[in-house]
Amino acid sequence: MAPSAIKKLWGPVNGSSVFDNGRKLIDFIDQHRDQHGQLQPAAPRQRHTLETLFDVAPNLSHVYSELIGGLDSVVYFDCVSLANNDEVDIAKFLARCTQPNSAPFDPQDRPYTAVQTKPMTTPRGLLACGPRQPTPAMFPAFPFSPFAYFGREQERTVMANSAGAFTAPHIDIGFTSGFSTVITGTKIFITFDVSDKNWRVMQPFQLQPPTWDQSLRLMRRELEGPRFNVLKTGDTIYIAAGQPYMVLSPTVGALYACNAANPSVKEWDATLKGHQCVMWAIKTFVSGSKIRYIREAVRDLESGLELWKNVTGLPQQRTDDTVAQSEVDSFVAEQEACLETARNILNTQLEARLSANAPVPSAGPSVGPSVDTEGAGSSSPKQEEESSRPLKRVKTEDGEE
Repeated sequence: MAPSAIKKLWGPVNGSSVFDNGRKLIDFIDQHRDQHGQLQPAAPRQRHTLETLFDVAPNLSHVYSELIGGLDSVVYFDCVSLANNDEVDIAKFLARCTQPNSAPFDPQDRPYTAVQTKPMTTPRGLLACGPRQPTPAMFPAFPFSPFAYFGREQERTVMANSAGAFTAPHIDIGFTSGFSTVITGTKIFITFDVSDKNWRVMQPFQLQPPTWDQSLRLMRRELEGPRFNVLKTGDTIYIAAGQPYMVLSPTVGALYACNAANPSVKEWDATLKGHQCVMWAIKTFVSGSKIRYIREAVRDLESGLELWKNVTGLPQQRTDDTVAQSEVDSFVAEQEACLETARNILNTQLEARLSANAPVPSAGPSVGPSVDTEGAGSSSPKQEEESSRPLKRVKTEDGEE
């Protein structure tokens, strides 16, 4: 897509508070075009994959049905504050998505992303399109091992966005590979190298998403090895385990994502080391993080572990493209230990914060508060802010990590 075409797509967002930041991101992208106007380097991608993943290619109406058919499991993401927004509902989201391009934005207009965290449950949604179980053979351009295990229907993610949506730089905590397919619209993916330096740079943001200013700084000066793809309807991009990435959506759009436990020789060392770096970050930055982010990290670790537990039947010795079964088994055991550590961290943080907020006891015997880490209730705005939200199993467009 030509530079002028991207800027033209972004033009209708003019007036929104995200407009200037989006232009800075687009200018950075244009600096990486070659003499023929092509973006270099590019990330792995495939085209025309909706017909491969579904019997009938889905469209935006199917995604809206996914959201409407399961309102309790939809997470709304504010692309100005780059945080969850519990005040958004389906009516407000759809009104933003259906705003005509000719209608002017103003600073109060906020782009949103809506993530259905429990997809494939309504017959009028993507189930009506005949979703197929992904296999490595569907993606010859991507470095999947023949033994890669892909998430089942309700382990995938479906999301929609209004014009101007943005996903800040992040690394998916579950340490699985995966793909994201554009159902409709235009999305600009910027991925970065899977490297020691980038893991160090991203460690402060494993439990707290970066702001817009921090995102631009990470993109311009700190993260190394940017790769660029402008994806349109039917295009699919590959995201490696431990890979930082960010997404700008200049138009109304929708995305379908699936993670996979990928025992690929090519990615194995990065998968192991990256997982260790993430756990170090969780332990180091937990004290300044909201409970909702800690709880979400635990759930992402649980989701990734469940995928890896299903990687079976591997050879006893490494092959050219696949590690040995014993290596995966050891990694599963390591993940189980790390997950237990993360749960203990969550319990400790819950106990400490509940104790800090507890009223001063009156004279006489009293019983302290009990702590239920699976369903700690809330009655105040502060506690509600700290509450958990549904698991987002996604290479996110949607953003809050």
